[in-house]
Amino acid sequence: MSHITEKELRHLEEEIPQHAREALKKAQQAALARGSRVMIARQGQLVEIDAHGHESLVKEIEQPLHFTIGQKFSRA
Repeated sequence: MSHITEKELRHLEEEIPQHAREALKKAQQAALARGSRVMIARQGQLVEIDAHGHESLVKEIEQPLHFTIGQKFSRA
């Protein structure tokens, strides 16, 4: 059984966000290629995009919250 070092584990964990972005992009492209629609959140709006690239506003949404590592958050 091979053991992974803490440094190797941190490196792998740091790659997770990039892998997630790539997987999401591929899934969106595949859905559009099948003729399906995708929904995205952008600049406080929920937007539906069809296979031809036409965008429709579905509704206004709250802006996302941004945090820094270690920051604590609680909703009142």
